[in-house]
Amino acid sequence: MSEFKEIINEIINDAPPGETQEVYADLLKITSEANADTVLECIESRNVKTVTRVFIPELDQFSLVSEFNADKDERAKFWDPVAMCRFAVDHLHLKAVDVELDVQEKALNDAQGKLYEDLKKYVTGAYPNDVATVGVFPQEEEEDVIRICIVAEKLNPANYWNGSWKSKYHYNVKEETLEGEINVYVHYFEDGNVNFQSGKEVKLQGSDVVQLIKEVETQFENELMTSFTDLNEKQFKNLRRRLPITRSKVNWGKAIGNYRLGRDAAQGL
Repeated sequence: MSEFKEIINEIINDAPPGETQEVYADLLKITSEANADTVLECIESRNVKTVTRVFIPELDQFSLVSEFNADKDERAKFWDPVAMCRFAVDHLHLKAVDVELDVQEKALNDAQGKLYEDLKKYVTGAYPNDVATVGVFPQEEEEDVIRICIVAEKLNPANYWNGSWKSKYHYNVKEETLEGEINVYVHYFEDGNVNFQSGKEVKLQGSDVVQLIKEVETQFENELMTSFTDLNEKQFKNLRRRLPITRSKVNWGKAIGNYRLGRDAAQGL
């Protein structure tokens, strides 16, 4: 990879949720329209690597693109075993194109289908309405492994904030082990520019995979809330003294002369 592409790739990987189109446009202004293909390649790579929601107009619903559901014969296409379809992706606008419907060979079996329904039920109760998409992807090369992805996005640029939650899990049915990671990214840009990113590695064991996911995600959410409270109530407040050393508020009126600083100032030192 060239140094130029490495820089572009790093910028794209740091792009906040829902703001890739703006970053793309800015990069072309800075580097030249001739670099459009390079930037789009980096966007595609980021979308697949991090797991991303895409909209399927033909089905009026969202699906996911990831390395776990990339078609091994046509790498530019992805399959959805629940919707039983295969599609290519407009990675800049996050929309499915060239959609093939009724792709039966990728359908989930009964056990996998039940896992999906249980996960969907959990997500419906744990996440805000219509912001989360679940993916359950069996792996042909690893018969005992199921890849599970949960992606939730709330995009509100009109009020100057966007955010995403992405969970990626590797569940071994035979060994009953759950491994993976959770990543959160929030961008707040009203009268400023604040990026918050946090993540958690997951390694658990148990037969009830949905319960394991529920517990670890709830724990991570609670950890985030605790850290926010600590940041607001302690760390930020420690940046400045709320009261002078006397522990009483300064009377800035005529009584300023009662303070040594006020008397010294009045007398011209």
